[in-house]
Amino acid sequence: MSEQAHDMSRFWRLFTYQHGRINGTFVVMAGKDGPHNVKPFDVSVYADEARTWGRVLRSEDLTAFVKDGEIDIPKHMIREDVRYDIEDAWDDMLAAIRACVAAFPAPTPPAPSVPEVTP
Repeated sequence: MSEQAHDMSRFWRLFTYQHGRINGTFVVMAGKDGPHNVKPFDVSVYADEARTWGRVLRSEDLTAFVKDGEIDIPKHMIREDVRYDIEDAWDDMLAAIRACVAAFPAPTPPAPSVPEVTP
């Protein structure tokens, strides 16, 4: 397995993943409470483990949502033309998205402000 994350800002990160039938770059978007959605940027979903052929996904093809650490890919957020390919590689796709989310650092809460006490 090969994976690498690149911070683009505090709220989004590019994540390159290569394992099983999934190979490519995902975009992870986050808010103050951590990652909230993942989209493919340039991701190949191979038809078999030999990687002889497959389909390339772009950001308009799929959106996965993250809530309380759980990943949800609503069927209506998968473009109809690529639905079969994604469902065929469902376990590999979920593993890739989990890796993307895991690589995004959990937000650190701000330190509590302590009022200055003057004698």
